[in-house]
Formats: sequence, structure tokens, C-alpha cells
Amino acid sequence: MLPLTLAIITCNEEERISRAIASAGDVAEVLVLDSGSTDRTVSIAKELGARVIETDWPGYGAQKNRALVEAKQEWVLSIDADEALSPELLDSLRELFRIGPEFTAYAVRRQNHWRGKPVRFGAYGPQWKTRLVRRGAGEWEGGILHETLEAHDHVGR
Repeated sequence: MLPLTLAIITCNEEERISRAIASAGDVAEVLVLDSGSTDRTVSIAKELGARVIETDWPGYGAQKNRALVEAKQEWVLSIDADEALSPELLDSLRELFRIGPEFTAYAVRRQNHWRGKPVRFGAYGPQWKTRLVRRGAGEWEGGILHETLEAHDHVGR
């Protein structure tokens, strides 16, 4: 296992949570912060070995900051319940921790999909999003929606 916590915030995500958790394979602790699911999200996450914290909903940024505090590993990678780590990203993470991180935060390339196909161009095409951070080296900022991870130092890719 890498020194990595995969943090996922949820509410009523029973249709998607399995894929998100499974995508971590055996490389990361999985932490789910759930805010009042009334479906099977919590039980599915627990069955799949995730550590689940049930809490209120303070907004996206604040909830992701809670995950930074609750993570047991030195590094935290935040994804949404409808996202998954690609095999390429897993390989990049393994290599990053094998050679030793140069930065305290990293952007990962996110690929959006529409109707099952990758969006290749335009505003919804591949995007670099800062999602990986060493605990204490950044925090999530923003209001109720459209949060961003603000790192205290330079961000690598």
C-alpha cells in the first residue's frame, strides 16, 4: 500500500460508490465521508473495506477538508463518487512514491465522458485538476459548489 488515502465524499451514491472504491485497488486506504445517505451507500462502502465516517453536510470544500484531517496516510487523493482511478493513474502514483515526491501537491488529468465516450476537446475535454496533496500542504477553498484545492507550494503534474 502507498502512503495514500483515497477520499470520497458521498450522499446517496449506491449506484457509483463500488466503482470508485474498487478503482483504488490495494494501493490506498479508502475513506468515505457520507452526509446522510438514505440508500445503501454506507453499507456498500463498508462491505468493500472503506473506512466510513457519517457526518453532516457543510459544503464540498469543507467536507473535503474534513477528509484531509481524517485521513490516516500522509497523502490524500480526492475524487467524487462518480469518478474512478485509471490504471494509468495508479501506475503514475506507484512511480511517484517509488522515486519520492518532488512537490507537496499534484494535479491529475481528468477525462470527462459523455454517453460512455471520452470528451476529447472543448471546455469539457481533458483537464488538469489539483487533487493530490500531502496533508498540511493545502486545503480546499470555495463555497457550497466549485471547490478548488489550493496548495501552499508549487503543484506538480
